[in-house]
Amino acid sequence: MGDWAGGNLAASITQRRRTRRGEPKLLGQVLLYPSLQFSDLQTFSYHYIDPYSVAFFYLLYAGVDVNALPDFIEAALSNGHVNYEERKHREQYMNYSLLPDAFRYNSTETLKETQPINELADFLTPLLTDPDFAPLMQTDLSGLPSALVVTNEFDVLRDEGTMYARRLEAAGCLCNGTITNTVSTECSISIIKWRLGG
Repeated sequence: MGDWAGGNLAASITQRRRTRRGEPKLLGQVLLYPSLQFSDLQTFSYHYIDPYSVAFFYLLYAGVDVNALPDFIEAALSNGHVNYEERKHREQYMNYSLLPDAFRYNSTETLKETQPINELADFLTPLLTDPDFAPLMQTDLSGLPSALVVTNEFDVLRDEGTMYARRLEAAGCLCNGTITNTVSTECSISIIKWRLGG
């Protein structure tokens, strides 16, 4: 179980244990508004909530000296941290048709992707495609334990959590995807207790 960055860690550990046939087998995974990718900061949910802090902490986590290179944060906000080849590559993992129509209400306000900053893109590409860093980029989601993925309607991470839940379902994993209309952790915990019979 994990929330935000902890959801990233829980998803990547679950994938890694499946791949390595780790024992004991995990019975399930609970992902609360998980952070699952850093290849696209132009999802619909990123458009109406300020993603600056998400970009800042992702770059910091990846080893970028954001204090010395603050322009890299602005570049990441318009996907300038992703080279053109990786932009095409991510489309196989980030299928926007998996999102409900209601999530597309602000689709006319799309921001344009900028030209990549080669230094930043070259540094980040190995991480952007690594499922240990970005679990949504895992090619094969089959054989993973059941999952409960909770997202919040007004959260920048809503779309990637929803895509991951839909991909888990398509891979044959029993998955409950829940969308709440609040950012309250207490509400999310109540939903989990109810879903798990607590």
